[in-house]
Order: sequence, then structure tokens, then C-alpha cells
Amino acid sequence: AAPLTSASVGRGNKARLLDAVNEIGVAHVVVGQHLRTEGRKTFTASTLRTPTGQVVGVAEHIWIQIDPAFFS
Repeated sequence: AAPLTSASVGRGNKARLLDAVNEIGVAHVVVGQHLRTEGRKTFTASTLRTPTGQVVGVAEHIWIQIDPAFFS
């Protein structure tokens, strides 16, 4: 498969916010993870955490590789 680039990928996602207060002005940590690839689809996930490690939000993403020539 060709490398993924911003010009050749579409994205869909689902997100879930948890019952935690997201403090403005406080640094947070975002962690991303590749889950799997199935043909043109790449599945990833991310987590937003406070500096103490409390999970504030999670999301799952589906990246779909497309051929930009299809749209020209």
C-alpha cells in the first residue's frame, strides 16, 4: 500500500468524554495508538489524560486511504 498522507486519507471517528474535569491552562497528555490495518482502513485510538494520569477523554478513529486521482 502507498504511504498515508493528508492528501490521501479520509477520516471518521467516534469519541467519548468521561466524567472528569478538563482544566483550562493545565498541560495534558495525549497518547495515540495504532490498533490495526485492514486493506485501505487503518484503525487508531487516542486518550487524553491529566498530568496525574486521570483519563479525561478517549476516541477511536478510522483512516481510509483514497486515491486523489479519483477526484480529478
